[in-house]
Amino acid sequence: AASGSKEVAVAIEPMPRRSGSRAALLKPTGAQTRLQVADNPLMPSYDFTVEAYVVLRSVDEGATIRTIVSRWDGRKDQPGWSLGVTGLKSGAKPQSLALELIGDPAEDGVGGYELIPSGLRLELDTPYYVGVSMRIGDTSETGVTFYVKELTTGTALATAKVPHRVTANHQSNLPLVIG
Repeated sequence: AASGSKEVAVAIEPMPRRSGSRAALLKPTGAQTRLQVADNPLMPSYDFTVEAYVVLRSVDEGATIRTIVSRWDGRKDQPGWSLGVTGLKSGAKPQSLALELIGDPAEDGVGGYELIPSGLRLELDTPYYVGVSMRIGDTSETGVTFYVKELTTGTALATAKVPHRVTANHQSNLPLVIG
């Protein structure tokens, strides 16, 4: 109250297959398209792992990636990263988990934009655990590891190990964006 900030109502719904859990309800259009966490110097600078529980209600009809979480403003000439799901007309396997990585070309290493697809498909209206672990200096097949697990009894964790080429700093001072 002393800072003058206003509390904002967050749209939530029960998370399927996660007993007692609630999830933020994010839609590409509407009042709640994303949530933001302010920049913090303790955020990872190079290697990172990010995990989420998601229910995909729709995918982009074009090639656009539907963002799950990011530290990027969407401009391919600005450093950052974004974890999301590919659109139906994507050059990668449609409706699959993918990492966009953008290294600063002014830094050491290989810069530029790179789409790193996992090939792990997410079905609509199905609850999943998803994750990615990124090792910026490791361009071998163990450089990026994706994780997908459908949250139903007896479903195994699927993984995909993928090489990448971008090794330049992807550090951004932007907020962490969910959605």
